Amino acid sequence: MEELIRSKNLKLTKGRLEVLKLMYDSEVPMSADEVYAKIPRTICSSLSTVYRVLNQLTEKGLLQSSLKQNGITYYEKASDEHRHYITCSSCGKIVPLENCPMDAIDNYIRKDTGYEITGHIFELTGICPDCKE
Repeated sequence: MEELIRSKNLKLTKGRLEVLKLMYDSEVPMSADEVYAKIPRTICSSLSTVYRVLNQLTEKGLLQSSLKQNGITYYEKASDEHRHYITCSSCGKIVPLENCPMDAIDNYIRKDTGYEITGHIFELTGICPDCKE
């Protein structure tokens, strides 16, 4: 992780290192509030510091961000592969989907319109099995 940070011409700080490790270990995107809750205060003493670190890592291409329907920006490690998630509208739990359900729709639209599809946004919400009980 240290070399990854340095390779982007960023100074190696404890905050950047801890945030990047946390994001690379996470299977799901996280909001700044969630990151702040998991980082020791001795490393990132304020939420504004966490936002600053997340934005720096995003600007350098180490993380990617997305704005969800709930108006919150979520961050995850940058990847060439895109992922989709379903979010419980009751407890907020996020679960990754194994495959992109939009592939078939992208192909249909490509054939129907002649457009080259360069991306899409797909967001699912529902009630998770734990909250249904």
